[in-house]
Amino acid sequence: MPNDFLLATRTDFTLVADKIRLEKGVQGTMSFPNGFIANIPSMPTLHAVQIAQVANSLSITNPATNGDFATSFDIYDGNTVVGSTSSATVNLYGLGLATGSHSLTVKAKGTNFHDSAASSAISYTLYSITANITAGTSSGNTVIGSNGTALVTITPNSGYVRPSSITVTGALYTYDPSTGEVSLYNASGNVTITASCAIEYSVSVSISNGSYTAPSVIRAGETITVTISPFGGYTYPAAVGVVNADSTYNDATGEVSIFNPTGNVGVGIVCPALRSISGTAVNAQINGQTSYLGSLAADRSSTLSLSADGTTYKLPSAITINGSSCASGATVDNCTYTRTSNIAGTVVITQPAQNITFSVTGEYVLPQLAAPDIELEVT
Repeated sequence: MPNDFLLATRTDFTLVADKIRLEKGVQGTMSFPNGFIANIPSMPTLHAVQIAQVANSLSITNPATNGDFATSFDIYDGNTVVGSTSSATVNLYGLGLATGSHSLTVKAKGTNFHDSAASSAISYTLYSITANITAGTSSGNTVIGSNGTALVTITPNSGYVRPSSITVTGALYTYDPSTGEVSLYNASGNVTITASCAIEYSVSVSISNGSYTAPSVIRAGETITVTISPFGGYTYPAAVGVVNADSTYNDATGEVSIFNPTGNVGVGIVCPALRSISGTAVNAQINGQTSYLGSLAADRSSTLSLSADGTTYKLPSAITINGSSCASGATVDNCTYTRTSNIAGTVVITQPAQNITFSVTGEYVLPQLAAPDIELEVT
C-alpha cells in the first residue's frame, strides 16, 4: 500500500482509479471509501544549526544529520528576521543592524521540511565610528562590532597631507601615515577618530665644512631636527640661520629644532675652523696656571685672565702674540691685551683667523729702599 501514495503540489488529495494521490502538506488521519483508513505522515523537522562570531562574520555550521535538505538559513535578531542566506558565512555588517546590543540566532530551512529550532543565541554589540578630520575626509566602516575589526581611511584635502599621528578613543588601533589607513579592533564603546591634515613644506639645508641629516619636509604642527656633523678640523657653529620657521639650536650637540613653519624652510650652516690656543707665562699666570692649552672656534670669542703677584713681579707693559709684541690696549691677530693693574689683566681672543700662540713675562718690581737715618750735630 505505501507504494500507492504519490505526493503532489496541492494541499488536498484526489482518488485516481483505486489509488489515493496525496498532496503536499496533507497530514493526519483521513477516511476513504470502503472503510479504508490512510495514516498520512507529518513533514520532518530540520535539526538546529550552530553559530559563532568570527571577527566580522557569522559562521553557520549545518549538522550532518540535515544532509543537503537545509537549503537556506534565516537570521534572527530576537524575534525579527534580519537576513537570509544560503551561505555558511554571513557578513555581520551587511545585516543593517542598528548600533547597540543584539541577540542573534539562526534557523535552517528546507523544501518539504519544517524549519529547525533556533540555534543557541550569541550576544553581539555594534558601536558607531565617528571621524573628525580637519582639512580632509574619511571613508570606510561607520560601525564596528564587539570582537570585530573596522577600517577607516583618511584622505587629505588638496594641498594638505595626512597627519603623522592621530587620536582614537573607544578602540585599539594602528595607523599608517603613508596610506591614511586606520585599523580598529577591540572596541569597548563608540569610537571617535580625531585627525588634522596639515600643509607640508619643503626643507632645504645649505652647509659648509660639514654634513647634516634632516627630513626633506616639515608639516604644520610638527617639529623636526637637523643634526650637524662638522668635518675634521671644524666644529659646531655658534649660530645657524633658519627662515620661514621658528627654531632652537644647541651649539654643544649641533642639533637644530625647527617648528611652526610658515613656508618652505631654509637652513644655513657654516661650520667654523677650530683654532688652537697656547700660552706660556714666566713670573706670571694665565687663568691661575703657568701655561694654557686649548682651542677656540673661528666664530667665537674667549677671555683669558692674566695675573702677577705684584710684590716681586708685575704684569708687563706688552706681551708677545704670534711672535709680535702687543702693548696693553693693542690688538694683534684678533687678540687684545689689556693690563688693568700691575697684578691683573686679560687677553681677549675674538674670532681667531689662525692658531694663536702668546707668552707673558712678568716684570721685576724694584724694591723700595728705606731712607737712611741722618743725625745732624750742631756745634
